[in-house]
Amino acid sequence: MELQLTNEKYNEKFDVSLEKAENGFIPIINGQPKEISVSAINNNVFRVNRNGSAVNAYVAEDEANYYVRIGGSTITFGKPVDEEMSFEDDGGSSSGREAVTPPMPGSVVKVEVEEGQEVSEGAALIIVEAMKMETTLFASIDGIITKVNVEAGEQVSADTILVMVEKPEE
Repeated sequence: MELQLTNEKYNEKFDVSLEKAENGFIPIINGQPKEISVSAINNNVFRVNRNGSAVNAYVAEDEANYYVRIGGSTITFGKPVDEEMSFEDDGGSSSGREAVTPPMPGSVVKVEVEEGQEVSEGAALIIVEAMKMETTLFASIDGIITKVNVEAGEQVSADTILVMVEKPEE
């Protein structure tokens, strides 16, 4: 999930995405992973852990905004409008194929799949490490691994295609 959020109170824009991690999610804000873990308690309550301290974050939304209440403060983020969201055809899952790339430059820790292997949506494909944080990359479609371009220990840039997943022809 990727969003561009605007905090109008402070006139700031944030590019926000979440990477699935072993015990929840790792937020990536403006391209930088935050050393916190976030796990969903339910659709509107999230447990945020940072440096051994944990707090609940409460999320609500209306047509125009997201409201996040954490640590006694409420932050309002404007929702992106359709014109601000882009869905370019970059070989992603909309075309029946998925090109898996790392969220940032780093190194490959472990390749979980091999060419020709069938995978289901949500299956772990590869583990990468950047800034002392491991991130597991998951399949977003059901398909077959058609290409594995890296091996464990290899250094990769953010635009390196690590693994290709393709839907089988019907």
